[in-house]
Amino acid sequence: MKKLSVLISILLGFGSFAMAQNSYTVKSHDVVLSGTSNIHSWTANLASLSGTVKSSDNLTYEGQIVANGKSLKSSKGSVMDKIMHEALKLDKFPVISYKTMLRTKLFDCQNLPESINIGYLTVAGITNTLSIKAQCKLLANGSIELSGNFDVLMSDYGIEQPTALFGMLKTDNMVNVAFRIEFQKNKKSNLL
Repeated sequence: MKKLSVLISILLGFGSFAMAQNSYTVKSHDVVLSGTSNIHSWTANLASLSGTVKSSDNLTYEGQIVANGKSLKSSKGSVMDKIMHEALKLDKFPVISYKTMLRTKLFDCQNLPESINIGYLTVAGITNTLSIKAQCKLLANGSIELSGNFDVLMSDYGIEQPTALFGMLKTDNMVNVAFRIEFQKNKKSNLL
């Protein structure tokens, strides 16, 4: 009988842990890459992105953003798309991802309107640590919006700076990524 009561206590404790787990998924997003070349500036929009953020205690968060790199579309048209996709090695590595594990009240927008998030960005099969400063906003619909921007060097990911027009056009090494991601709290928080 004593063993049974211990087992029930453990199961109830685990059940309350599971019930307390919160999870969020990406509801909408805007991600724009921008850069310059020796001839003109350029932008590219990322159309396909998904992600989740999970927390068991509202203090420790595990997040993952996954993007389909092939959904990047340049403001300069399909020729530039092809050059960009080749430079990013998207045929071999189509997924661009960002993973993080942080200990902060990430979605406590009223008390922490801004946070620095350290995670791992993977592009073209290479993963590097990346620090991102994000602003947090609680929306009227109950969703959470994170926004900000960060710079990335193509060379840090083994990407050769794209060229065109027989080498007359060469892009700069630095790319800026501006993002706005809306996270919606999942209605069913028990992930078991």
